[in-house]
Amino acid sequence: MADFKVTELDPELDFGNLPYWDVVIIGAGPAGLTAGLTTAHRALTTLIIEAKDKPGGQPQFLYADKRIVDIPGFPDGITGEELSARVYRQAVDALVQFRFNEELVSIEDTEDIEKGDSLKRVVTSKGEYLCRKVIIAVGLLHFPRKLPVLDELDSKKVHYKMPKIGDYEGGHVAIIGGGDSALDAAVMVQQRNGNVHLIVREDEPVGKADTLQRIREAGADVRLSSEVASASFAGGQMQLSLSDGTTIDVEHAIV
Repeated sequence: MADFKVTELDPELDFGNLPYWDVVIIGAGPAGLTAGLTTAHRALTTLIIEAKDKPGGQPQFLYADKRIVDIPGFPDGITGEELSARVYRQAVDALVQFRFNEELVSIEDTEDIEKGDSLKRVVTSKGEYLCRKVIIAVGLLHFPRKLPVLDELDSKKVHYKMPKIGDYEGGHVAIIGGGDSALDAAVMVQQRNGNVHLIVREDEPVGKADTLQRIREAGADVRLSSEVASASFAGGQMQLSLSDGTTIDVEHAIV
């Protein structure tokens, strides 16, 4: 295997008037950003197209405030937002170019040949780009299935991802679910001075056992084999009636 050799792009390149790109990457999540770093460091002109208004993908949009502890090189962990910002900065420094708020429409073959490659035409919602190679790195953003019983409240206090709240100031928060995302959300709420009510449909949460133990030791109210049967507002709080016959009052609900 040939050794990887970093070759920098010429900073004097006029990226706005290139006849074609060496590489166009669809998606500015972790995979797309990493691919862009690799191609740019091989002196390949690289354009990353992202449908959203910022880079980062899942770490940025689903758990920006979560401290990720399994990324090599960060023994104390790093939040999704910090990780996204660092990788994006690396890509910009490597002269990767970006287009945000731009969606892929189609990829078409052309009859043009450059450096032995048949050029592709990448058509987006805002324009089109010729390139030698296309890398698809759209990834997957998973959002929990919405709960009609909570959606009917039409409230900004019902969240389907971790809300950006700095301090819950002793407030009560219901977290519905027993997977790792739910348990991570519970940890973050407790770290911000919130009281957690974990509502789990199964007999036992399916998330990491050590995280569950940590939540319980911090005083979480864990309800097993239970679901939200109905919800309403009373006195400025959300009142959740559970399938086990009990009722809890909370300021926020995270699904």
